[in-house]
Amino acid sequence: MTNQTETAAPTAEAPSGLLACCRQLAVSSGQDDFAAQLDTLREGFGPKGRQETLEGVVRVGRAAGLQTVIQRLQPDQLATLAGQLPAVGELRDGRYLVFAGIGAGNEPGAEVLTVLIPRPDGQMQAEQVTRQALQPLWTGGLLRFE
Repeated sequence: MTNQTETAAPTAEAPSGLLACCRQLAVSSGQDDFAAQLDTLREGFGPKGRQETLEGVVRVGRAAGLQTVIQRLQPDQLATLAGQLPAVGELRDGRYLVFAGIGAGNEPGAEVLTVLIPRPDGQMQAEQVTRQALQPLWTGGLLRFE
């Protein structure tokens, strides 16, 4: 991940990107109705706002008939993500990204993940990141819809 991604911590007024990430999941899985419902939500700021935003996402997902799965994985369980992608991951600084793909790295146990990071303009930026680079940034939190 870029240095900007690694070091930029959101301020109390900066969006976490949770809605953009959830919308990306909805669109990529053909859930256009769910994506449209997500567009009705407004992202809250700070820890309380992030919790309210997450609750809104879960509520909208259930209304769309989707099961919300929230998991906490250990870093060594990253390889298990392959069958669960795409999924939203929570970063330690309060931001979110989309885990879009996972593949083998150059060395055993050195998985390379494709992540989508929300940009301020609402677009998603794809980056490749190793498990080692991701470990100190990721909380282990994972959100997906079935």
